[in-house]
Formats: sequence, C-alpha cells, structure tokens
Amino acid sequence: MADMNTAALAAFAFVIPFNDTGRSVVDVSALNRAPLDASRRISIRDGRFLDATGRRVRFLGVDVAAGSCFPPKEAADGIAARMRRFGVNAVRLHHMDASWADPNLFHLHGGSYGKTTDELDAGSLDLLDWFVFQLKRHGIYVDVNLHVSRAYTREEGFEEGDKLPDLGKVVGYFLPKAIEQQRRFARQLLTHVNPYLGARLGDDPVVAFVELTNEDSLLGSAGEAMALPAPYRDVLAGGWNAWLAKKYGSGRAMLAAWNRGATPLGENLLANARMESGTAEWLLEQHASAKASIGIVDPAPGPGVPRGKVLRVSGIALDDTGWHLQLNRAGLTVKEGQRYTVSFSARADSSRSVGVNARFDIEPWTNIGLDTGVALGPEWRRYTLSFVARSPRAGHTRVTWTFGDSNVAFELGDVSLCPGGGRVELEPRESLERGTVAMPGVSGTPPGVDFTAFLIDVERDFTQGMRAFLRDELKVTAPVLCSQASYGGAGGAWRESRLDLIDMHAYWQHPSFPNKPWDSDDYRIGNTPMSAEEGGGTFPGLAQYRVAGMPFTVSEYDHPAPNEYAAESVPMLFSYAAWQDWDGVFLFCYSGEDLKRDRIDSFFDVGGHPALMAFLPAAARMFLAGAVPPAPASQTLEVPEDRVPALAAEGGWTFWDNVIPGSWSASRMIERRTAIRFVPPGTPPRLDQAEGIPSENRIEWSVSPASRAAYTVDVPSVKAAAGRLGGRTVNLGGVEVSIEPSPRNFAAFALAAMDGAPVPESGSLLLTVMDKVENPGLEWNADRTYAGRSWENGPTQVWQVKGRIVIPTKAKKAEVYRLDGGGRRAGQVRSTLAKGRLSFGFAPADRTVWYEIAVRP
Repeated sequence: MADMNTAALAAFAFVIPFNDTGRSVVDVSALNRAPLDASRRISIRDGRFLDATGRRVRFLGVDVAAGSCFPPKEAADGIAARMRRFGVNAVRLHHMDASWADPNLFHLHGGSYGKTTDELDAGSLDLLDWFVFQLKRHGIYVDVNLHVSRAYTREEGFEEGDKLPDLGKVVGYFLPKAIEQQRRFARQLLTHVNPYLGARLGDDPVVAFVELTNEDSLLGSAGEAMALPAPYRDVLAGGWNAWLAKKYGSGRAMLAAWNRGATPLGENLLANARMESGTAEWLLEQHASAKASIGIVDPAPGPGVPRGKVLRVSGIALDDTGWHLQLNRAGLTVKEGQRYTVSFSARADSSRSVGVNARFDIEPWTNIGLDTGVALGPEWRRYTLSFVARSPRAGHTRVTWTFGDSNVAFELGDVSLCPGGGRVELEPRESLERGTVAMPGVSGTPPGVDFTAFLIDVERDFTQGMRAFLRDELKVTAPVLCSQASYGGAGGAWRESRLDLIDMHAYWQHPSFPNKPWDSDDYRIGNTPMSAEEGGGTFPGLAQYRVAGMPFTVSEYDHPAPNEYAAESVPMLFSYAAWQDWDGVFLFCYSGEDLKRDRIDSFFDVGGHPALMAFLPAAARMFLAGAVPPAPASQTLEVPEDRVPALAAEGGWTFWDNVIPGSWSASRMIERRTAIRFVPPGTPPRLDQAEGIPSENRIEWSVSPASRAAYTVDVPSVKAAAGRLGGRTVNLGGVEVSIEPSPRNFAAFALAAMDGAPVPESGSLLLTVMDKVENPGLEWNADRTYAGRSWENGPTQVWQVKGRIVIPTKAKKAEVYRLDGGGRRAGQVRSTLAKGRLSFGFAPADRTVWYEIAVRP
C-alpha cells in the first residue's frame, strides 16, 4: 500500500524531557534492582544470565557511544535515573576508542587524529568512572567494548597504516603487534581502579560482560585480508603455509587431497563469455543511490591478457548497502550436488577486492554454494572458483560479482561457468616445502575450504588467547564474547560458541549515503513498515544465529530516523525477544547529556525519539517482567562441527539450507524458539523440532493482504499491535481497539498492565498509541526516502490516530487520564464503564501518546 502524505493528520508537539525523573505510571524502575552490589554480579548457568542470588537477569539496554560515554559529571546522575525510569538496566559502552570521539579514552579534547593512543587520558577516565558509578547506583550494568574503532596508524608504528582496513578491523585477529596493543588497552582499562567504585573496573559487579572487537571477522573479510599491504599479508600467508604443513606434511600429500574429487570440465554455460556481443547477457544491478557503468574495451597488451574483449566497470558510486550494486549473469540452470567451476580473468586500476557468489536470481535470493572474495591488482590474473550446487532452482541461478567498499574501476574477461572442475595445480613459484603456497581465498573448493578452516583456527586462537588473558592475567571474571556471530557466518557462530554468550546486530532499513559517507544531510532510507514485510524483516536473521544452551543478546538494534514507522520497532522487538526467550536487547543509540534537547538529533537517537521511548514501559513489562512467555514450540538445527569450514566457505546470508535443504523458514523462526547446536564430527545433521503445549496467547504476524498487515501481541497482561490498523478493529483477548481510517492507515499501540496482573484484573494500565513521530519541518522527496536536513528543528511532533478502546475489567470504578511528556496526568479523559467494559476514545486533540487507566476498588 503506497503511503499518502500525512499533512492532513493533526500534529502536536510532544517531548519526553531529559531532566524529568519524577514518579508516574510510566516509571518501571521497580523492575531494576539497585544498586548493583556483590549479590548482583552476573554469571552464566544453563544458558542464562544469573546474579549471585540465582535470579535470572535479562537486559533491556541501550548503546552509549563515543563522547556520550563521558558525560559532564553534573548530568550523569540524571542520565542514569532517566534510563532506569524507562526500564533500562544495561548500557553498552561503545566507540570509546574512536578517533573522532571528543572526548575519547585517549584524549579529553580534540579526538585522536594524528595523535598517539598508547595511554588513557586521566580526565576522560574520571568522567567515565563517574558515569559508571552513577549507572551502578541506579542498577544499570555495563557491557565494556574493548575494540570498536581504534585504528592501527603510523603514529602507533604500523607501516602503511593508512592502507589498513578502517577502524582497525581484520588485522587485529592475526598481527602480533595489533594483538599486543589490544592486550595493553584491556589491561589499562580493566585493571584501572575506579575511585568512585573503590575497585578495579574489571572486578566490579557493574560489568555484565566484555566484548573483544565490534563487528569484526577475519573470515568474513577474507578478500580484504588478501588485499592487505605486503607486510601484513605476508604474516597471514606465513601462517597459512605453516597450517598446511602441519595438516599435510608435504606438498604431494596436499595436492593429492585437493584433487581427490576433481572431474573434467564440461561446456561453458555462459553465452557472450568473451564479450563478442557487447554487454548482452550482462546485468548491472543498481539500487538507491549506488551507481556504475559498464562498457566493452580491448584489453591493453601485457602478461595474462584474456582472449577477446573485456568488460570494464567504472564510474562506481557506492552506498552503505552492499547488494545495491552488483554485476550479474542470471537465468542459469545448475544441478543439485554437481560441482561447477567459475573462471574469469580480472584486473583493477589499483588494488581492490570483489566478491563472487552463486545464488537464486529470485526471492529469497539464497546462496547455493559459492560466496567468496578475490583480490585484484593492476596485472591480469586468472581466477578459478569451484563449488557444489546446493538446492538450486532450474533457470534461476545467477553468478554475481559484488563491489564491496571500493570504487576502483575493474575489468573482467574470458568468463566461464562449467560443470566439473576442481583440479588444482600449483604455479612454479608455489611450494609447500618453501612455504610459498598462495592464499586461495574462501570458496567451496578443497583449497578454499582448507583456507576457511585456517581462518577459523586463527580466529579461535585469537579469541581463546584474549579470553585466557582476561581470565588468567587480568583476573576478570565477567562473561566474554568476541564479536557478532554473523561476522563469519557459520564460522562466526562456531567461534562465539567457544566463548560465553552469543551476540548479534540488526537494523531495519539502515540509511545509505549516495555521495559522502555518513553525511547526515545527504542520505536515503527505505522507509517502509517492517510489520508489512514478507520474510520476517530483521527477526529471522537474528534468530538463526542463536546457539542452544548459551545466553543470546542483540547489542545493537534500531529502525533509524527519520523512518516514519519507527513506532512499531520497540513493541515488536521486545515482544519477539521474549517470545524467543532471548537474554538481552540494546537499542542503538542513547545520548542524553544535553538536558534541554527537544528533538531527534540523528539517525540513531533513542533518548530524543518519543516513538521509541514512549513504548519502553510496555517493553519492560513484556521482556524484563516476562509478560510475554517463551514460544511453546521450538526448533534447533544440529550442525556437525566438521561441516563448519565447508558451510562458512559456501557463505551466504544463512547457512541453514546448506546444512539441511529447506530447514530455513522465516515463518517457523517467527512461530518457534529457534537455535543451532554444534554436534560432534560425523554426527548427521538434524532439525530437532519440539511442539510443546500450544498457547492460547501468542504473537501473530500477518502480511497478507498488505493493506491489513499487522503484528499482534496477545498475552494476559499486555495487548499490542503495529501495522496497517486504520479502518479496522483489533480484538486481543477481549480488548478491542478500533482505529479510524487515516492517510497512512498505520498505527502502533500497547496496552500494558503495569502491576503485572491480567488486564481485566489490573489496577493500573498504560495505553501507548501513535502513528508517527518526527522533527518539524521535514521536506520529504516524492518517494519519501529523503527528508532534507532532518535534525535541526524541535520540538518533536506526534502524528496521532483517532480511535476507541474497549477494555474488559472487573473494576467498579475507573478513571482515564491523558499524560504529558513527563508521564504526569494532564487531564481526565471521558470514559464509560458498564457491564464489565471500560471504553474511551483517543484522538490528536488529547495531545498525548500515553493514557493512564487508574482502577479504584
């Protein structure tokens, strides 16, 4: 359903103050036990976070990033108090090491550009110490991030540091100097004595867990690793050859193993392989602001030049979404279980990498066995990638070249996709005995799977070494994770399964930037409701990485502003997290040191966004208080450990179907508690499904027809819905919510019993309802993907829907109040109580998103 302009709806200013911590019905601080003394120290038992009393602990968290980790001392107590009031009991301390952060941990003023970062700044530490102390007083735990964005620079003695991956990624897993730098930082931060706590940070119960490196995987960035400057690439290559020597002993044995399944190549399945028909059959797929051009040229003379003409890709302009720009050969047919070989010659104007994959050319775009990266340089080189087709669809396979994060022009020639292959021959310069076997890249070939296994081992050695360092040398007992499980696919999940908890990130329609990265005034967003999305939106992608028997957290999540459907995100996310029985969810990102701010100040502003903050009291009841029970049915995919390298080598967004074809199902991941379990080598893979006792109260999600798409929550003490609710009545366990038609017909609401009783028996209820919230004065483009300069004006404006709610109740008397932004009663709302049914209307004229229902005996 196309959106109509919402100007016809009445809008009014509604701000949730940063400096108001007064008590009211929206205050759920009682769910948060404070202060965090020794009895609240976090440990893990039976896959759950527990405190020292044996009580289960879930985290309703927010990220606090960069300079916001160091608020002025006079603001810190108020920030913590406001967080607690809205149910927040955990803060992820993020980007404390960012060069652009002012302050950061290394410099109190001016950031770290061109400066050393070998010592922590005393002034910065003092602000952080005070903030952590205030969080502890208010019962709020911290997740300490050790490496997020600290780069390895020339100033720190890293040769060609400007050519290393951004934010210090990739090399930190294998480069001894980088690992030593990380250990030094961990020692400085975690053994530092916080004078306000009276203890080392790493010893205090305020630390819930420690994260080693944010959104980082050597395995997931193998192509980037192979394109590193020689001093760094050579370190990795040396490790690769040592790994091969340990596994095979000799080059002869290695080649025998690599060639065991090789078969002769068949005919090329690709027409126009040497560009004899120009760009025919080649599709340059471009989305949003991502652009490029393709043309046919004669290759310049030189060694390795392919036969025929070549296809040149130039004028590359990227955005932040990798699939928005890709080069495809589609409409192909391959057979299940058959080996195929993709070969091509390629070069680039300067060093860069490109991704190569094979997948469906229709929804759900599933990978069928090939997903890797190759490093290109100015010289022509021949690339040969082999894979076994997994669950293909006749006529719907495509081979795709993806562009990564480089806009360097490149050329392809003499391209083929042939059945068979897999034959490996070393070049004259390659010898295992001399330690010169080239790194082959991640692929489904025997050498590609070996290389994947090597990278998995490198990641394992790093993570286990860092964990032992924290435990044995620094005596830090808090649980440890390395990075997000999806970073590395099946290999990333396995890496994290050897630590203490599993963590993931997700964003619904993250902004992209057509011209300059992170230009907050030049961006594009998808701006559609997730509640109407077929395939479950972000949720299945999160659920599929949970590991059975381990705590599971989502430490970054957002529906970024100025998305017009952000009101759906909090009630959907926290109800689903409770339904899946997850252990923590953190919204990205909270900034609250400006106590007078009255607007949404960035894409990722939680504290200043009433559509997010207003639903947190209901979310706290659903998730922290356990109002939404775990789904009664479950499914667990059992993954043999010896399959992990091949699964990671085959790549793709999900590895489930590569374990058991057809096992990945978005609908089942919505309906059932979902997890994976790694089982011993040689164990057959299995999808273990347990039905449980059906629940009368549950989560339901319907996206058909799109004009009535809705996500609903129906449990005894909470009734909630989000989606195209205009012009209809939603009945949830006897609670009837009727919403009048509106230009968008979109709304989100949650009715929560704040005392935890079933709705009919509750003495205190809170209704939160709205269409959308945004800053005033936005100037939307025609397709509503860009709203101009979006962050300058306040106060935030609410577009409210008009409707009526009927609530079954045992009450003899009840009063309804509209609340102001501080949650205080701003006036009584006319209501009717008769025959056990309380009813009242809500409308823009009430100038609120909150209604308190106070029941009197």
